[in-house]
Amino acid sequence: MTSRLRQIAAIHFGFRVQLFFVVAMAGADFLSYQLASRPEPDAEPGEPLMVVNAFLRPTRAVAYLINLVEPLPRLAPQAPPPRNPPPPAGDEGSPKR
Repeated sequence: MTSRLRQIAAIHFGFRVQLFFVVAMAGADFLSYQLASRPEPDAEPGEPLMVVNAFLRPTRAVAYLINLVEPLPRLAPQAPPPRNPPPPAGDEGSPKR
């Protein structure tokens, strides 16, 4: 009889653990959707992120984050330094013996 009760208790415990993670995932999805749908007071209108998809596909979430970063402005290429720098002032470049 006790082994049967242990089996039932183990099944109940497994179900409770699964139920916990299902509720946690649903709550996180709901909260992230609520946060994503809130308007920002001074923000320019833009397209919203697919937040639920980011939870289920982490690599896609990284792509979303990369797209949020604005690229740095490109600078004009600089000329490379001269290969043979001129000799210091006062020196004609001749070796002294």
